[in-house]
Amino acid sequence: RAAANIFRHCQDELLDTALAAVTRTTPTINVQLLKSEGALAALLVAARQPYAVEATDKAPTVISPFERVTRMTLILAAAAETPGQQASLVTNGAIQTIAELLPRLLESSQAAPTATAVVAVRPLSAILNLLTALRRLCEEYPHHILKVGLVDSLVKAFGIALTLLSTPSTSAALETSRPATAVGAFASRFAFASTVGAASASAGAPAGTASTIASTVVRILCQLSFDEDCLEDLRLRKDNLTEPLLKLLESTDPLQEPLLCSRLLLLVSRLIDGRPEACEDMVSFHWDTVVGKAFECIQKRKDIRLAVQQSVRPPSQPANGEAPPGQPLSRTHSSSSIPPEDEAKPTSDAAYIDAVASDAVIAALALLSNVTLVEEGGYSLATSMPHMQCLMTLVNSDDPSVEGSGHLTATRYGLVCLCNLSYYLPMMEEGDEDRAALVSALCLSVTGFLFEGDVEATLEATRLLGNMSRTAEGRRWMEDYEAGDALVLFLGHEDSRLVYNCLGILLNLTADEAHCPSVCKNPEAVSLLLSHTQRLVSGNFSWEIKELVQMLLKNIRWLDTEYNGDEV
Repeated sequence: RAAANIFRHCQDELLDTALAAVTRTTPTINVQLLKSEGALAALLVAARQPYAVEATDKAPTVISPFERVTRMTLILAAAAETPGQQASLVTNGAIQTIAELLPRLLESSQAAPTATAVVAVRPLSAILNLLTALRRLCEEYPHHILKVGLVDSLVKAFGIALTLLSTPSTSAALETSRPATAVGAFASRFAFASTVGAASASAGAPAGTASTIASTVVRILCQLSFDEDCLEDLRLRKDNLTEPLLKLLESTDPLQEPLLCSRLLLLVSRLIDGRPEACEDMVSFHWDTVVGKAFECIQKRKDIRLAVQQSVRPPSQPANGEAPPGQPLSRTHSSSSIPPEDEAKPTSDAAYIDAVASDAVIAALALLSNVTLVEEGGYSLATSMPHMQCLMTLVNSDDPSVEGSGHLTATRYGLVCLCNLSYYLPMMEEGDEDRAALVSALCLSVTGFLFEGDVEATLEATRLLGNMSRTAEGRRWMEDYEAGDALVLFLGHEDSRLVYNCLGILLNLTADEAHCPSVCKNPEAVSLLLSHTQRLVSGNFSWEIKELVQMLLKNIRWLDTEYNGDEV
């Protein structure tokens, strides 16, 4: 009750004294005060007052206006980081407070660099505190953030941070002039907690405030992109977001900041996912940046894992009371229909290192799975043996740096990319030695996934084999290795997508009169095939499947097999 009364005296020096006491140099900020009756609500009201940001001619008795608001936002960030406080914050209007305060601070930060460097840091520190609180709240309350219009402020904060980083004199001032006060120390602590560039932060180098703001905004936007309404809102701002995101991506070293790099790749992928025009623009105007950074993450995956292992302070070993580095992003798929899983804290240091290292690879593959749908880009990658070999090595690797969690693994993402690229191989000139080598290598690389037990991986493998069956080299390979016999078994699978794919492959094989497939030479295989086709025709299956069955039976009827036309 006393704390609530103190916060209500928002223009009294008693407030300054209370804020100084709450944020004094102690191991943790005393957020227990906010559990007092009305204290949290009173603090949020005080933070929304104009005086808190606008400097006046009257000299402060205890602390300056910027220090006052920085202390307020620091308490807010500490409360958001405290388990069980998020619901209370939202109930008392914390998101609305952030929505009112953040634009004013952003306006102040744009004017601040013309003054002293220390003054420039103060609004940025308060902005970072608000973003730290918002980072926690956006996980459970994305619709609240969308409703109050905070996305505009997030985009503006991201742009301001990049502008400061691109100005050498301003950037240098921001790096060297952080005030050596208790507020500065605590702000650094929470900046460390919110940064996605965990590798560089934990290595001991002080992260710049502007850089940390940009990283935190990326993390918030990445989380918001998994809410469909928020994603659509972000896509409306794609023109203002894409250029800054790719600019930051181009300058981000995945060895130094693997989480920032992975979130940038993932966010760009989410913005263009399922939007052909956006994918075409990405290929036409940003191809070198997107493909270059994606394959850099894939090719350096072992180095990334080693760098994380050596430099990231694991969650189980915080040093000097500091908060742990940012958690890795949730497992995602290139399709926007799959929501993120909960960001559970890793149970061991090894699990944390594996998760951080694999995130960059998964995000890179998610982006590639979108841009490879565009013929211009897809064909250029499909005809590049180094890039294709890189992906084939990835899907067949047992390296822990390419393992995801659960059913969403880097292997499956790699298969999606290979399937997309295999579509363009029939466009290459027949008889081309590179095409023949690629077809053989691709078929061999996915054969093992036919019986892996993961339906989605098997589905991607059959998609790829279907594309290969459109080439003479692919049909010869399947004949040599008697792939048709294995495909007949899948006609009895419960997943109709697999049945459809396998029917298409068998249709292509039997249509090649020059190479009678081995399945048609084996009486037992033909008998099994006919039993499956009878079930498919008479059962409750789609007309597309029944049409494929009829076409397949027509092909078999005219082939020179041990079964005559009447029996078929």
